[in-house]
Amino acid sequence: MGMLVNGEWQLSDAQAHGSGVHRENQSGQFRHWIGEDPRGLHAAGQAMTYPAQAGRYHLVVSSACPNCHRLLIMRRVKRLHTMVSVSVTNPVRTDQGWHFGAGHGVIPDPIMGAQYVHQLYSLAQADYTGRASVPILWDRESQSIVSNESGDIMQMFNSAFNDLGADSYDYYPNELQAEIDTWNDKIFHTINDGVYRAGLSQDSVVYRRTIIDLFQALDEIESTLSENDYLLGNHITLADWRLWVSLVRFDAVYYPLFYCNVRRMVDYPHIRRYIQRLYCLPGVAETFDLKACKLHYFLSYPQCNPRGLVPLGPSLDFTLKA
Repeated sequence: MGMLVNGEWQLSDAQAHGSGVHRENQSGQFRHWIGEDPRGLHAAGQAMTYPAQAGRYHLVVSSACPNCHRLLIMRRVKRLHTMVSVSVTNPVRTDQGWHFGAGHGVIPDPIMGAQYVHQLYSLAQADYTGRASVPILWDRESQSIVSNESGDIMQMFNSAFNDLGADSYDYYPNELQAEIDTWNDKIFHTINDGVYRAGLSQDSVVYRRTIIDLFQALDEIESTLSENDYLLGNHITLADWRLWVSLVRFDAVYYPLFYCNVRRMVDYPHIRRYIQRLYCLPGVAETFDLKACKLHYFLSYPQCNPRGLVPLGPSLDFTLKA
């Protein structure tokens, strides 16, 4: 029997890992790889490798979740939408976690007609005792989960399907990997995870320190973008997509709900243009569902929004102006 722990459906009585609903998956339960595994886990016997095949893999996401959103972006910009199918959960969780019940933007599960994401975890591993989190990259052939780690899936989408006709643009080039990794680490701890630690904190000292770190990071990014189109000059990288999915949600969700209200993204001229520049790239706008984000955050965190009201605003314009 499962239970809801910190917003994620937990199978059995396993101890929860961390407290952020959308944080990186720290449990490492499913860390396999499509194609050549750059981590060396396959050679160490700690992971399986799968072949790149069009139509074999299926992505399970919540369109409200930032970690899922960057995979939807990669699926579009790498032209994988004809190779990797997708299903989308209801943006509002139930007491059994992410689910496929009727609601805004839902694309039902084609694997087993699951009602809940935790059913897919049980199908993949009958004795699984961990978070039933999204995203999931599913292998139709073995009826199991390749990975539930968004950062790993990003790298797989970047290169594993290139020989099958994916777009050749490299978002993780060898010569920039160290810098990308440095940015990824900073963005995750101060921004991606920082907004959750601020919004869900019950300690004023922790909240204050988190907010200071968050806006110091945003100020640094604003300075960087005053000289560059993207974080690493003129080349879009995985770090840009990691950052962008938090920035594009900020004014509508994190600013009002998670008390991240020192400044809005529209108050940063270079960040604002950066958000618009990436939003206007072909295929990106259709991956962003603002309504799903607002429904999820304002209805799935009753401790932050006890009245359950979903605000009508703000009015956001992501159109790139001349």
